[in-house]
Amino acid sequence: MRANLARGKIIARTTIPVVGALPAALLAGTAEILGGFSLGAGLLTPVGTILVAAVMTTAILTAHARNGIWNAEGGFEFPLLLLALAFVISALGAGSYSFNHWLDVSNWAGIHGWEMSDVARAGIAVAIGVGAGLLTVIAAWAGKRAPAQPGIPAAG
Repeated sequence: MRANLARGKIIARTTIPVVGALPAALLAGTAEILGGFSLGAGLLTPVGTILVAAVMTTAILTAHARNGIWNAEGGFEFPLLLLALAFVISALGAGSYSFNHWLDVSNWAGIHGWEMSDVARAGIAVAIGVGAGLLTVIAAWAGKRAPAQPGIPAAG
């Protein structure tokens, strides 16, 4: 949402229809806040990585890719940086001042018997998040392309 200042009045305008997009926007905002808190507090960091990767992938593909790479022109530089930072935080671990360390949660998934590096686990978390973001974009695109049925309003 952008705000324009016109003759002393602030006029808010959106680039998406509000009726169908409100639940999606609330879900995306909630996922972004929870993912950021998870990464910042060091609480179940792979879950935060998945949430941030899904939201940033969706943002890159739906809002930023058409503007190029540079953030100054509205490009995807900053969302891509956030996605990379989520990977790095997850790969390096939550740290000694995190909730995971304080609660003594080292094996958050409860999976025993398989050894994997932290970088591989972080890569898997990012891949799951990117896949979820791609599925979100594909579902939104398919919903716009679906033919209208009698008695059901068209999407978009």
